[in-house]
Formats: sequence, C-alpha cells, structure tokens
Amino acid sequence: MLSNRKLSLLLIILFPLLLALSCIIQDSKNIDKSIKYKNDPLSYYSETIDTKIPTDSTVLMYKDNYGGFPMDGNSYVIIQLTQKGRETFIKTTDKNDKWSSLPIKKDFQEAIGVFDDGDEDSFGPDISKIKNGIYYFRDRYAENYPEESKTNINNRYAYNFTVVIFDFDTNKLHIYTVDT
Repeated sequence: MLSNRKLSLLLIILFPLLLALSCIIQDSKNIDKSIKYKNDPLSYYSETIDTKIPTDSTVLMYKDNYGGFPMDGNSYVIIQLTQKGRETFIKTTDKNDKWSSLPIKKDFQEAIGVFDDGDEDSFGPDISKIKNGIYYFRDRYAENYPEESKTNINNRYAYNFTVVIFDFDTNKLHIYTVDT
C-alpha cells in the first residue's frame, strides 16, 4: 500500500503529465481539422454554421486568438458572397429555422459586446452597423449543459457560442465564435 506521502508525490507528477497529454490530444484534433479544411475553408465554415455557404464566396478576413489555454479564445471571419451566392444562401436559410431576422436578441447583443471592448486583442462584428439581415446564434454552452439552457447567457460561468450575421446590404457573412 502506498503511503500518503508517496501517493501525493505520484499525483503531483501525474497531474501535469495528464494535463499536457490532453493539450497534445486537443492540438492533434485541431491539426487534423486544419489539414482537412486547408484547401476548402468554406466547407469548414458551412459545417460550423450548419448552413451551406456558396462555393463562389471569398474569405475576406480571418482573426483568432486561440492558442493559450486549450479551447479558450475567439475567432472572427468575414466572407463575401456574390449576388448569385446571396440568393442561394438566403433560400437555404429560409428553409432552416435556426436563422432569425435582425435585430439580435438583447441578451445575445450583450454577450457579443463583452468581447468587443476596443482593446487590440478584442475583435468581433460591430452589430450596431448591420441593420438589414439575418442571424444565427448557436449556444454551445447550453448544448453541453442543458440544465443551464434557461439561464440568461450573461449569467453563466462561461461563454461558448457562435453568432453568424448575414448583412443583406453588403452580402457579407460575419461568423464570430467565442469560447471561455
């Protein structure tokens, strides 16, 4: 039988090793995903937002600050749709009950605003400038913790969501993902 001292020492050694192993496993999953979608980022974003993005679309901008603590950070991408792509995309969203007309619900607006406070590490859609369009909000926190689904998103322990806004005036699709 191990003494308390030896057991404590064993735990002190094993815990960092297990933590490092979990980080390596998560990184390998991210690498697999980046290899899979390297030549086809629109498929990745289509999968992320549960809606097909037309293949004639162009990624205009991408930012992310993931890379510190595993699965902690945010990303923001802007995708330009062509006029033909716009029509196809709108037809697709009309068939999908996950999309709603703007404006975004107030509690979602507050959650998005938390991460766009003006410092250089903050970024995200300026939703006050988008007046004409539709949005999709995926609450991954509530998916993982269904008992919290009725709790206001701003009163939870963490933010884990994806918000997508399609601006009808510019034909731009804004995809913003937050994980805390």
